[in-house]
Amino acid sequence: MRPVAAALLAAGLGTRFGGRKPLARLGGRPLVTYAARQVAQAGYAERLAVLPGGQAGEELADWLRPLGFRCLLHPRPEAGLLSSFQLAAQAEPAGEALCFVLGDMPFVSLETHAMTLRAFSEQEPPWLRCVFGPGEVQAPPLVLRRDLWPALLALPPADQGPRELMRAHAKEGLTLRRPQEELFDTDTPAALAEAEERLREWS
Repeated sequence: MRPVAAALLAAGLGTRFGGRKPLARLGGRPLVTYAARQVAQAGYAERLAVLPGGQAGEELADWLRPLGFRCLLHPRPEAGLLSSFQLAAQAEPAGEALCFVLGDMPFVSLETHAMTLRAFSEQEPPWLRCVFGPGEVQAPPLVLRRDLWPALLALPPADQGPRELMRAHAKEGLTLRRPQEELFDTDTPAALAEAEERLREWS
């Protein structure tokens, strides 16, 4: 298996949620720990977490360091989502690629992480993305091979992922199709309540 690092992105301001989203409780523990535990079990070469600065970031780090994460406190999360991608790449994690994961997507399965690692190891594409459900909605996990990191760092600020970089290598990229139920972005208090209900149904 080719070594791939993981970056858990949880530095967003959570304005639609009302702030402090990664620390919001889901099933009695912080929302971010659901994605973190899947990453911790998946066999990544190194685990990074990009967190907000200040007290919220330190509280999150207390939850994530015991799971083996190297925690990076983002000095300017208001710069947009792409800046979190860039901060993770600047940290030069171990491995031949970096897999980006969102801290507010609690239902991405361990199977999806295993398939992502296996597909990258077999084909070594410049990027590997996941699309979910019949609508093929693109969302992380997203893998970028190490040789693309300099181009990632050169991208201008944006509140989205590295779409421009992916378009530049569209022919060589790889797409994995995953089930709709894993596509759940906990952006609002209403979405968190829905996630709680889903957990109750599954228990």
